[in-house]
Amino acid sequence: MSALTKHSVDWQHMTALLYALNIISGGIPTRRESVEFIQREGLLTLRPEDHRPYDSQNEPSWQTDVAYARKDAVMLGLIDNSEWNSWELVRRGREYLNQTKKECLEGGIVVSRCCLWSPKLKCIFDPSYRPSSNDAKAPLKGQRAVLDIGEYEQLIEEKLKTATIEELAAKVSRLLGCNIPPANPSVAFAFRQYVYNSI
Repeated sequence: MSALTKHSVDWQHMTALLYALNIISGGIPTRRESVEFIQREGLLTLRPEDHRPYDSQNEPSWQTDVAYARKDAVMLGLIDNSEWNSWELVRRGREYLNQTKKECLEGGIVVSRCCLWSPKLKCIFDPSYRPSSNDAKAPLKGQRAVLDIGEYEQLIEEKLKTATIEELAAKVSRLLGCNIPPANPSVAFAFRQYVYNSI
């Protein structure tokens, strides 16, 4: 899995999902409703290889990517995870989405580099966007590598001997520039993201 740096493949999936969840109405969206909305509204540019499953899956790989995007967003405190199959965007997720839109408008995020976003989604984030031959092309589709965050959770447990989870969450929140919930899995995930972003 790539780091959630702006313009990365996983970040693009996550941001498209956050946008979809912000628009879907009529209760708490499920996984099925979310992926159907993304496909129906044409938020992602889906290639033939995106419709083939990963080796260990039965569903189209783009749907697996969206499910991983939800997991990332849950770990960052952007989507609620209090109920099974709940894909509900929380206040922090809306704030993140609004900040992302602002950065697109100000040029901090260049939508033409968002190779997985459809032209429609690019225009939503930046109404001045016009398709160009200079737009970034999607990378070759590879097998998803699931990275174990167990060692980061162990590191957090070690750090908890000298600091509180709230102090660790505040520190990694400052490093990443977003609010991380004070819970071990979230802090461990955020620390992993910080390490990836620093490489």
